[in-house]
Amino acid sequence: MQAGMDVLTIEEPWKASEVLSGAKPILIVEGMSVGFLPKELFEKTICFYTDEETELKRRLARDTTVRNRDASFILASHQMRREQYLRYYKETESKADILVDQSEDKFDVKRT
Repeated sequence: MQAGMDVLTIEEPWKASEVLSGAKPILIVEGMSVGFLPKELFEKTICFYTDEETELKRRLARDTTVRNRDASFILASHQMRREQYLRYYKETESKADILVDQSEDKFDVKRT
């Protein structure tokens, strides 16, 4: 991020909130929060894309084991998460300097 600006992360049950120092030479900001930050804060953007089917498969595997979520909750909330992706993140992704497609088992750099 530019100008050494610090960012406060969102607290989750599985991870405490923390301040990410903008004074470091490289600061990685990940997740949906990127869609809410002014684009001019970033010098370069790298976005990772996963198709809907792969996302659901990975969420089910991760959230049931790591976050102790019930599979029925994940399935019920999946469509809402996809709508949030389209509303808040898709534009950021479309303007990224680099887009990496992680659908299925690939790691494909789409553009640079």
